[in-house]
Amino acid sequence: MPLLYVILPITFLIVQLDRYLGSSAIQPNTTFLLTVHVNDSDVLNDVAVELPPEVTMTAPPVHAPAAREVVWRLVGGKEGAYEVKIAAAGRTVTKTLNISADVVRVSPVRLRGHFWERIFSSAEPALQESSPIESVAIDYPDRNIDLFGYYEMNWIWLFFILSMIAGFIFKELLGIKV
Repeated sequence: MPLLYVILPITFLIVQLDRYLGSSAIQPNTTFLLTVHVNDSDVLNDVAVELPPEVTMTAPPVHAPAAREVVWRLVGGKEGAYEVKIAAAGRTVTKTLNISADVVRVSPVRLRGHFWERIFSSAEPALQESSPIESVAIDYPDRNIDLFGYYEMNWIWLFFILSMIAGFIFKELLGIKV
């Protein structure tokens, strides 16, 4: 029964931890992709991006009509948190971009609708329902923890393994019987 009381708060705590530990911010002077997904392929040619001065476009946008996406290759020159503006069909949305060598909270995607997906993958408010843009994503690199110089793993697996080990150790120390 105690597990039922703590499982919901622990789940939301782990989701928040994943926003810090699951992905790395974009390193300065490293290229990355910005992907905009729209609800109608007719809007693709109207999608435009407005970048802060610290972020530059390194290639022209790639339009993928079958996927209803536009992808930009960008590079950030200076550390900081920036707002990238995307305009489509007269509507403008923003997406937060983090460029840093430190551990910072990142949100890889900003979504319209998709309540449960936003809870687990986005740290930003929902896009307006009337917007032609369904999602804006930045391909933040996964953060892996190096173990003994031979193996890399995602932080959640290390957390799970260490939690199991600690559970078995403290089970005996606290006299818990299963």
